Amino acid sequence: MRILTSYITKDLLVYFLAALLVFTFFLVLGGSLMAMREFAGKGIDLGLFLKYFLIGIPYLLSFSIPMSLLTATLLIFGRLSADNEITAMRACGISIFRIFVPAILIGVALTLLCVSINDTIFAECHFAKRKLERNIGMMDPAAFLEPGRPIDFFPGYDINIESKDEERFYNVSITEWMEGDRRRFIKAKSGRVMPADDKNKITLELYDGTLEEPDPDKEHKWFIGNFGVYVVKLSADKDIKKTGAIYRKYKDRTISDLIGLAKEYDSWTKLKGATEETKHGARKMISQVLTEIQERLALAFSCLAFVIIGLPLAIKTHRTEKSVGIAISLLLVAFFQGGIIFAKAIDKDYYLRPYLFMWLPNVILITIGIILIYRISRK
Repeated sequence: MRILTSYITKDLLVYFLAALLVFTFFLVLGGSLMAMREFAGKGIDLGLFLKYFLIGIPYLLSFSIPMSLLTATLLIFGRLSADNEITAMRACGISIFRIFVPAILIGVALTLLCVSINDTIFAECHFAKRKLERNIGMMDPAAFLEPGRPIDFFPGYDINIESKDEERFYNVSITEWMEGDRRRFIKAKSGRVMPADDKNKITLELYDGTLEEPDPDKEHKWFIGNFGVYVVKLSADKDIKKTGAIYRKYKDRTISDLIGLAKEYDSWTKLKGATEETKHGARKMISQVLTEIQERLALAFSCLAFVIIGLPLAIKTHRTEKSVGIAISLLLVAFFQGGIIFAKAIDKDYYLRPYLFMWLPNVILITIGIILIYRISRK
């Protein structure tokens, strides 16, 4: 049995590492092409460009590790089945469950590894990437005010712009982070960048909008007003003491930090005198935090789910061609990612409990896998 376990484990790990290199390479290549288009003309040197992608690799690994394990499982056990080695093992009295043990143990080990990566390493690298984007933005801050993408490298501000022409931006929304994690919300129908002497500073003039900010004297009370013209001064100065530290978003925080944040938001809903608007906003943020936590855990546990569904599928397909295994792998990954995307799309709809939807692909794949394994064992 030791020889059999060693034989399967060795081949599985070799194929896994090969697939990991291939998938990670293509994910990095795709991200590089997108960034080259985005950073073109901003004077970014090669060293800074490479650093930007090295920091992003942990995020890519959270996807490429499960994909690679699934592909390796399909290829190895598909080959064993096609060569009748599975049949020979069972004829010698070895149960199908015992044959699958090495793959399942590798799945468990990689799940634990991915939990660690998706927790601390992922959060710190994502935060470092945002800080690097801020440094890149210092080269030409105004050039980064692009519509259709979150803009968060100006310390203390999150900006979204729907569209723009040569003179103005349209449908601008800004979240300004204040002391104590308080936020000011600014929305305007249009705006434009005003000339500035310092290239690292931008004056954004907004027109026809609303402003909401918390009352510093009354907890959970808000000032709401309209404005004709409102000026926002953005700075990309390198001195953090002057501009304030970059606020850590949900993806920049560890799972334990996110749990603490969810508890804090929950306490807002229980405060005496809290308005329904405050409770509604707190519940939306709790839902987003829990969805972020469950996304990271679900991605990690997809390693085990992919192994469980991959083992019987490899035997059922009974093919050795690598293209077949890769095609099945891509279809299963597409199904899994579809579930993740759907859950993220409704992360603010707390009454739907979107964080539970994160686990739906795993539950479906594991359930189908267990049923198929049971049927194979009965033959």
